[in-house]
Amino acid sequence: MPKDRYPENLFWRWRAMPEGAAIVRGFFSEDKKHRILIWQREDGTYSYLDQALTFDEYEQEYWWQGTDNRLSFYENEESVLSDIAPLLAGMQEYKREDGAVKEIDPQKTKRAEAFALWMNAPMPMVTLCRTLNVTPLVRMERRQGFPFNMLLCWCIGKAAAMTEPFFLLPVQGKLMQFERLAVNVVVRTAEDGIATCDIPWEKDMRLFDAEYRRRTAEVSATGKPLELGEEYMVIGTSALVDSEIDCAVNLYAGIYNNPFLIWGKHRRHFGKVTLPLSFQFHHVQMDGNHAAQFLNRLQDTIDHVNEGATHIG
Repeated sequence: MPKDRYPENLFWRWRAMPEGAAIVRGFFSEDKKHRILIWQREDGTYSYLDQALTFDEYEQEYWWQGTDNRLSFYENEESVLSDIAPLLAGMQEYKREDGAVKEIDPQKTKRAEAFALWMNAPMPMVTLCRTLNVTPLVRMERRQGFPFNMLLCWCIGKAAAMTEPFFLLPVQGKLMQFERLAVNVVVRTAEDGIATCDIPWEKDMRLFDAEYRRRTAEVSATGKPLELGEEYMVIGTSALVDSEIDCAVNLYAGIYNNPFLIWGKHRRHFGKVTLPLSFQFHHVQMDGNHAAQFLNRLQDTIDHVNEGATHIG
């Protein structure tokens, strides 16, 4: 995510949100670098976040850091407000417009020309193919027990999070802006069928791995798709690991504009493991140079994948 993209759409982002939790109120300092969010658990109790906005020079990303007070439990919202009143001095309430996803005017974005040219084009999708060096993923799978597909999906999510156009998507003739990313995988079910599964991307690989295993296991057992909802910009993937594939162009029927990656079986050659991969994207969402930058970031993320398992963000 570029350094100049602070942002309104970062205000509500909470990478490690507990299962079933929801943010109900938000407050910010005048410079918007300090936030307090009141959140509610699935059981109805409340707590709050108290965090500061920081810029990670290495990752070139903004992230919120601080405490989420998971061990504090309040019976209602008023109790939280009473307890944190001193912290709220001088802060303003942040009015959420449309939640984590909202429609934006294309003319007020860098995608205005692309929207006019490609929104109604009969074939607005573009596909780039690239061969990745996935040796670090294979080594990490062998040494640390992480599934190869999970590792690649995590790397895809991280590279996407550093590529601004991934937070936009044309949907039913409108341009939508998102705060959150997810990766979709195709799961083989117990009945030897397939079903899709959305996994929210987390900067901390171990959190992502836990969700990946839990959600894919549920889909495999039930045979039912598991979706996250419209607040996520979902990156589609398909791993056809029974065969070596050089390149694939996905079907476009006008109903799925999301970016989509396809790969097959990886290949070994003189100690190096490679993986041809196809990346399809909607031309309204990004141009070829953005897609190429994403693929470069994906390779760089794979090269440094070990750092993801030790980073707690």
